[in-house]
Amino acid sequence: AITAGADAIFFLCVDEGMATAVADRCADAGVLLIGESRPLMDSDGKYVCPMVMLDAADCGAQCAQWICDNAESLNFDLSDTSKIGIMIGLDSRILNETWRADAAADVFVNELDVSKDDIVYADVAGATVDDKMLAGSEVASTIISSNPDVELWLAVGVEDDIAVGMCRALETNNYADKAILSSVGGERVVGLWAEGQG
Repeated sequence: AITAGADAIFFLCVDEGMATAVADRCADAGVLLIGESRPLMDSDGKYVCPMVMLDAADCGAQCAQWICDNAESLNFDLSDTSKIGIMIGLDSRILNETWRADAAADVFVNELDVSKDDIVYADVAGATVDDKMLAGSEVASTIISSNPDVELWLAVGVEDDIAVGMCRALETNNYADKAILSSVGGERVVGLWAEGQG
């Protein structure tokens, strides 16, 4: 975009580690850089450019709150938390995903008789595959199989690809009718529904 003569670049940075290099290059060329969705910061935690972002914490909180508010109407009883597993899927390498996950965890702690120690994180940062949908499935499957006494899973995917992977893991491990999953975004799942892969 710089060599094409752009006056400004609206930039979604997939690798937050490259933020400083991109900001420096744009500054050297006199091109305005605006970050989108992910905060672009230097190694000292200072923003390197202005940015536009949804309220990440509120996104995560809304997902968890929806589960708590709608469980009863979905015929799930949340009163005995000893039978419930709470799983939050994220990529901890992405700052706004950690904000979403933390806020979702706070809602579960405030709404249910649980502590943060009762919440497990399906963090795809350590997965053996790069595809976030496959990574979400891999990490969630490990968590699910490690907790055979859970009768009901409450799950939040703070990114749609991860949430779809978590959904597949819940289905594969026979929890399709024993789970509530809420996701930030729906771009991947809408496409799957359109292909008949609901």
